[in-house]
Amino acid sequence: MRLLVRDLAGPGRSGFRRFWLAVLISSLGTWAAVIALSLRMYDETGSEGWVAALFVAEFVPPILLSLFAAPLLDRLPPRRAMVVADVVRVGAFALLAFVDRPVLVVALVVVTGFASGVFNPVSLAVVPRLVPDDELDQANGALAAADNMTTLVGTGLGGIAVATVGAGALLLGNAASFAVSAVLLLGVRSLAVAEAARRDEARFTARLRAGLDGVRRSPTLRVVAVAWSVVGLAVGVHNALLVPLLRGTLRADAEVVGLVSAAAALGLVLGTVAGGRLLSTGVAPYPGVLALLGVGMALTGIAPVAAVAAVPLLVMGVANGVAIVHNRSGVQRAAHPSQRAGMFAIVVGSSSLTIALGAAVAAPLAALVSTRGAFVLAGAMVVVVAAPLAMLLARSVDTSVRVLLDPPAGAPVVGGGPAEGSLAAASERAPTP
Repeated sequence: MRLLVRDLAGPGRSGFRRFWLAVLISSLGTWAAVIALSLRMYDETGSEGWVAALFVAEFVPPILLSLFAAPLLDRLPPRRAMVVADVVRVGAFALLAFVDRPVLVVALVVVTGFASGVFNPVSLAVVPRLVPDDELDQANGALAAADNMTTLVGTGLGGIAVATVGAGALLLGNAASFAVSAVLLLGVRSLAVAEAARRDEARFTARLRAGLDGVRRSPTLRVVAVAWSVVGLAVGVHNALLVPLLRGTLRADAEVVGLVSAAAALGLVLGTVAGGRLLSTGVAPYPGVLALLGVGMALTGIAPVAAVAAVPLLVMGVANGVAIVHNRSGVQRAAHPSQRAGMFAIVVGSSSLTIALGAAVAAPLAALVSTRGAFVLAGAMVVVVAAPLAMLLARSVDTSVRVLLDPPAGAPVVGGGPAEGSLAAASERAPTP
């Protein structure tokens, strides 16, 4: 947190300050909106399938963007891309406040998913342009902590607000938060120009192959893309069934749903604040973090009452927060500056695919083994499959390979040592997965 305070108050940090505030404000509305949409959909339809459809709709667009547009994201001026994405979300969430037909709601969530599918990888890719490299882990922790602090507030108050002022008012508030975010981002002048070289004439397919090859050759990227994608299956089941578990199986009121969900958000705050230090010192090895996440998920499924479910959700949130810092810093360091946004799109797309698949099978799985049983199976999959897979993938390739990706023609090489984005540079700084 020292970095957070210094960056917000220190001279010459106005770009990071505006960026941080944009994340803070837009995230507050987003997580309140997640609770609002899930509760409204479940209360109006009584269907786990429609709740799952919301999460499938959210994660399908990033999958499509990773398949068809990942290399193009690095060629967009990041400030313009993020502002346009925010404006699209302003309109979509304003409409969601007045639309309650399930099909139309899902369609509008798809629109927000495409906007987020552009905003998220671009925003993750620009962090190294706003802070020095030796502060990257802490910067990602500070940004993720801001995101997750608003998750805590948004989910905690979301259920209460739905019960008092209604879901529509929350969704309008979320639309307003994206408008404020867009205004703040307009003031970040250092992000006005794309990182990718303007004269890079490499074909789209060649750039996409280069990105996929980079994931294959880098232990860090491989662990994030593959092991975290397995986690994504379990997260998809969790996302789709948490409200049905609390609202249906455990008979919790809307207010309680929000407060219990906030336990996971509190864990995220704690995990992201501590994540940079824990990972850099090797105190929290990545496979162990994933195993802890799976244990928390499984224990949530066997909680006798909603209040007890808050404890394993807190544990799961801490592990998730540490993993978030690992994932972001790993990709930022391993990818060449001119390819970061595209690389994030590929990694986010692969995990989004499995999250969407998990959400899609959640309702049938709950019908087969019960909602509780689905949580237990999802958590067990993380412990038995994802955590060992993370350990094996990190060791399975010769890490003496020195160059991760050949920079595109005309891309700048920074510094006098190894090119930023090369494995030689990343190996000196990246935490051990």
